[in-house]
Amino acid sequence: MSSNAYIARQPIVDAKHHLFAYELLFRHSAHAQSAHIESDIDAGITVIANTLVNMGTEWLLKGKQAFVNMESSMLMSSFSTLLPPDKVVIEILESVHITPDVLERLAELKAAGYRFALDDFQYLPESESLLPLASYVKLDVLAHTPEELVRIVNSVRRHPLELIAEKVESPEQFRRCQALGFDYFQGYYFA
Repeated sequence: MSSNAYIARQPIVDAKHHLFAYELLFRHSAHAQSAHIESDIDAGITVIANTLVNMGTEWLLKGKQAFVNMESSMLMSSFSTLLPPDKVVIEILESVHITPDVLERLAELKAAGYRFALDDFQYLPESESLLPLASYVKLDVLAHTPEELVRIVNSVRRHPLELIAEKVESPEQFRRCQALGFDYFQGYYFA
């Protein structure tokens, strides 16, 4: 991995386009549009190290929340507690296998004040155990048909969670997601 690392901030906004939070994304160069990631843990550590050491949370976040992606090894390590829980929402990646150890770790982190977003959430029997631990569910609106989105939104709404529509690319998508009852919105339309 290069000795230089860059962080992209993608805004997460409410229904009135007011900034709610940023998702912090690792980038390998200043002009990269996507990440070139050798490993998820390296990307996560880079985001955390750059946020804490090089940039400082106040300058980077301007008083807003930071959503930071974490995969299994990051969640299970002490790296997951390097950022302050009052400023960070841990995004549990869809690649995380839900095991009793992972659920126990999430319960420990939640007891320490951390909040979780379930990234690219799929409403499956194995994902059901995550819902009581989470504060947010992120749904990729491009990955689902309108009918699937309605079904997933209705299922998730049985829990006290807030919904974030990801990959909102146009005003039409934004309006559809608003009508479905999403609380927050993220995508190039807002960037």
